[in-house]
Amino acid sequence: MIPITGLQKKESIEREVVIVSNLPKHDNLVLPLPTKIYSDSYFYIIMPLCNGGSLQNEIISRSKPYSEDEIYYIFYELISGYKELYDKKILHLDIKPANIL
Repeated sequence: MIPITGLQKKESIEREVVIVSNLPKHDNLVLPLPTKIYSDSYFYIIMPLCNGGSLQNEIISRSKPYSEDEIYYIFYELISGYKELYDKKILHLDIKPANIL
């Protein structure tokens, strides 16, 4: 749910949805479903359900440190997905453990 505060914000959200909707399918990118729902003050983006949780939740609930191989795997998967964005000249400005599923 994204609050809409004026025409400029709505156009910015629309632009982002078009960009994300046109990304190629990739195992490491979660793409929104092609559905747009508006109310008077909110824009809803429908995303597929990801049951695995976020990297943030995994870090918080983990009882032991990650091994070097585990860290390598996590970063490999992250960079693999980000490369798809980079190749399309798209910057993800909110990369954080809570947004990594």
